[in-house]
Amino acid sequence: MRTICLALALLVAPAAAARTTAHGTEVELDQSNPWFLGDEPVEYCIEAAPGDPLVDTRAHDLVRDALAEWTALIARYGLDQVDFGGAFGGAKALRLATGFREVRFCTAPDRQLTVSFGAAAGDWLRRKVLDFAPYYGLSQPFDEPRDGWWRGGVVWVRDDLPALDQQHILLHELGHVFGFAHGSVYAMSEEAAAMVAVPVRYVLDRGHRVVLARDPALGRIEAPDWPFRLRPGTTIDPFYDRACAGRAGYTALPALPAELAGGTSECYRMALRYAGGDALAPVERFTLEVQQLGADPRTFDAAFERCEDPPLTGPNAFSRSLVEGVSRATRSGIDASEPLRLCSASGTITARGVKLPALLDTSAGYGLRVFAPGAGEWRDFGRPFVHFVKD
Repeated sequence: MRTICLALALLVAPAAAARTTAHGTEVELDQSNPWFLGDEPVEYCIEAAPGDPLVDTRAHDLVRDALAEWTALIARYGLDQVDFGGAFGGAKALRLATGFREVRFCTAPDRQLTVSFGAAAGDWLRRKVLDFAPYYGLSQPFDEPRDGWWRGGVVWVRDDLPALDQQHILLHELGHVFGFAHGSVYAMSEEAAAMVAVPVRYVLDRGHRVVLARDPALGRIEAPDWPFRLRPGTTIDPFYDRACAGRAGYTALPALPAELAGGTSECYRMALRYAGGDALAPVERFTLEVQQLGADPRTFDAAFERCEDPPLTGPNAFSRSLVEGVSRATRSGIDASEPLRLCSASGTITARGVKLPALLDTSAGYGLRVFAPGAGEWRDFGRPFVHFVKD
């Protein structure tokens, strides 16, 4: 069995990937493989610790809404049209299961999904839970996969978390059920446990400390600075969770490079809008909009190099591994929307006729780094600039 557990500032990865043979094709598996494929509705049940009133109150709505959010995102990006059948050597079309039906009890754990709030969910889960402390949630497929994918398992979430935290952890664990890897979208961040465990967030810069409210995207799958995919028109807002001079979405840290400034206020906001790929060069183009408080917005052209061999991110049956005998063209075609897949890419922002060196960091959401020639230093904008600390 393999467990994905959320603990404070620590995500425990499953054991080394197992290998199985499906219709003669050897497939390397990890936590990014979906649990349920096919057209049949997936049955799920909800359980809670003895005496816990949660299962009789909001647990049913919480699970139903979380499943609905994931299936809506899957449909929005065309992932419900991806055929996994060929990945496992079979001729039959297999797509992500997106239909769910609640049952009172799970009597076939190898074919059903158990959503557990604080309950032991069997002796094996109790043993797993005792291995991790403090713990917030885990997802545990049932036994070993058959034909290359799992068909049942348990999602476990602590029952003593605040409602919004519980919702966020549940979204994260259900993401694994659908095959989304860590880092593939905001809810799947490897810092998910830290997001719910830390009461406030701080931005640290040059010795200053600015207290921020909790991340307003908590409890959502996508965030304004961390969508699942960039498509033409997608706008990234790196400062959606900040405020300056009482204005939401503005910040004063880091200081805005003079080349991008158009006013006198230290408060500013910015948005990076994806314009699309360049057909003549391996470049992805963006427009950067910067607005200082009390001034008109200014727009700059930005371009970043495209990854030569971009990583595949879920849900897909390949994850970080390859399937023998499957061509690269087939692998790259698993996402019907043909999305942009940027690695942390270098590029430039054109400002006042000067090309400022820039870096689009995609390691944890979308963060922008810009070189400020006047100061002779790099300035970090976005999530990589944020640190989680605790009083």
